[in-house]
Amino acid sequence: MLTPGNLCFVDCESTGLDPRVHQPWEVAVILRELGLPDEEHVWQIRPDLDKADPKALEIGRYRERFAVPDGCEATSCVQGNGPWRLRAGEAAMEIQDVLRDAHLVAAVPSFDDGMLKALMGRWNFRILWNYRLICAETLVCGALRQPVPDGLKAAADAMGVTYDAGELHTALGDARLCRDVYDAVMSR
Repeated sequence: MLTPGNLCFVDCESTGLDPRVHQPWEVAVILRELGLPDEEHVWQIRPDLDKADPKALEIGRYRERFAVPDGCEATSCVQGNGPWRLRAGEAAMEIQDVLRDAHLVAAVPSFDDGMLKALMGRWNFRILWNYRLICAETLVCGALRQPVPDGLKAAADAMGVTYDAGELHTALGDARLCRDVYDAVMSR
């Protein structure tokens, strides 16, 4: 039986692919609560770049887009308001609170789940989101009865979802696209 619950469309831009070594530097969450409008959150957290994968930084356009001011550990924006300056642990606590009891929906949710778990682990925070993850790309596979698309862009193309190519590989842009792909599948 399907049970209603909050959904969080999530994306992390990170310093690499391995959550044991790399860190998320940008996290976006679009919270969908039953009966309420979607609520967008974005955090940037200053990462340790010593072990960063240069290719990962290039894909996420870290050098162009990282906007945490010098002397500050993190920033937070809600619905375009902010940014507010935070300590990194405060940002992690905000992320934990927004994700509480929600199902994560992402293009590759195991990646985002792993990055977020590693982030929470830095402060010994409990994992409060639901362990059942929802993959938008796999939903497209089932809806179209085709092999899993190769990436979120391909999933969007397969579902006829339009997007701004300049927003790809930004946490909020990818979270929005994931939401739109999810909605396209669910409205079929």
